[in-house]
Amino acid sequence: MAEILVPLDGSPQAQRAVPLAVGLARASGHGLRLIEAVSLGISADVPESAPMLEEAAQETMRAAQEEIVARYNLPVETTVEMGFAPDAI
Repeated sequence: MAEILVPLDGSPQAQRAVPLAVGLARASGHGLRLIEAVSLGISADVPESAPMLEEAAQETMRAAQEEIVARYNLPVETTVEMGFAPDAI
């Protein structure tokens, strides 16, 4: 199934994109794929922080997925990628 890619980063701008993506998904008959890129940035000096950051992003994606499924009744998949957002997406 084709999917509408929805990059989320926790910002209000990203959250405002969700209803637009839902509209596109409904009009096209596609599902949504939520993606968050986790950049280690200054935390790269502390490699043990990577799993914690990834797990937090996974939990954020699960919550967003549950909310979208409950509110809009659309199929939603999630992805968390480690790395610089433009490269990960």
